Amino acid sequence: MRNFGYNTYANWERARNKAEEDAAYQEMIEEERGEKAYELYSSLPEEPEGVLSPKMMEIFSPLIDQNSDALEYLNDLLYDLCLLEIKRREAA
Repeated sequence: MRNFGYNTYANWERARNKAEEDAAYQEMIEEERGEKAYELYSSLPEEPEGVLSPKMMEIFSPLIDQNSDALEYLNDLLYDLCLLEIKRREAA
């Protein structure tokens, strides 16, 4: 016997809408985390000497001074660490 009261398309539409809402919510959460991570990142010293230990500066200073990509990688690492710290704080 067929169930004529069951609307497949309406259920599909509901599922699609829920998936879109979930994706929008997740995007909002990630954006908030990014803002918090940037705020934390902005509070760090601007110069590598303020972030890296003297031993690390001894090793990496020539590389950082001569290669702008190295400084960019360092900044990316610091931002990623800030983002991990924000996620850790949220989980606690």
